[in-house]
Amino acid sequence: MRRNPLPSLLLACSLSACGDAGSASDTATTGDSTASSTTSSTTTSATSTGASTGAPTTGDVPDTSTGDSTSTSDAPTSSTTDGSDTTGSDTTGAVASSTTDASTSTTDASSTGGDQGLGQAAQDLVAELEAAVDGVLYMSEGEDTWHVVAFADVAPVTEANLKDIIKDVYVQNPNEQPLIDRTIEVRSFPWLFDPITVPQPWWDDGYYMQAEVYAPIRMLLETKLVNLQVFRLGEQQGNVLQGAIDVYVLGETGDGDIVGMWSTAIET
Repeated sequence: MRRNPLPSLLLACSLSACGDAGSASDTATTGDSTASSTTSSTTTSATSTGASTGAPTTGDVPDTSTGDSTSTSDAPTSSTTDGSDTTGSDTTGAVASSTTDASTSTTDASSTGGDQGLGQAAQDLVAELEAAVDGVLYMSEGEDTWHVVAFADVAPVTEANLKDIIKDVYVQNPNEQPLIDRTIEVRSFPWLFDPITVPQPWWDDGYYMQAEVYAPIRMLLETKLVNLQVFRLGEQQGNVLQGAIDVYVLGETGDGDIVGMWSTAIET
């Protein structure tokens, strides 16, 4: 399922997260983003295209995090696991070549930029992150590009305030629930990035190619942000999220801005 991009707009900060209740949420990178403060940041379009490297689209991710919780009673079960965490459906990202458009990607999705309300650290990171995610696809049963987002002066971001933070840039997937009704699942940063950046004995060439493009993204996020978290927003079916799931990776700058990126995973 794909997102139709919203026009580029002001965001209240710079970084691949809205509305009502604190239990279901995520954002899109297009649209005007107004944080809990009155400042705003400007969003500019950044379209990423490419073809996947053929890395597996699903796989279980060992949960290396500590202290992370999910808002759902159970996370999506994955097909394989080699760690203690047997819950959560991990969708891996893959390198995109410039020759093919991602058929399910959110084209023209905007990434934030500009300097209204954002501290210098957030502005610099937005520019670096946009370059790092360019051409990189997030692979699941579909594929989507990563989009950079930033919100000024709204840290910390939590499950309770996520929807409020991202509501003005959120793009609803066709035939999916509105943001207010979506269930939020909180995951750790390593939960998402370890399976695609930490080599394993069983890795094939596709995994190594994937790690090559995701390692710089991970480095940027880990060295420039604190309190990194992954938020997944989707429609709950039983004890798992299904359909088009919004995946937000968000962290805080020292100035209290939120910067990150989002993409969409298809899980049926």
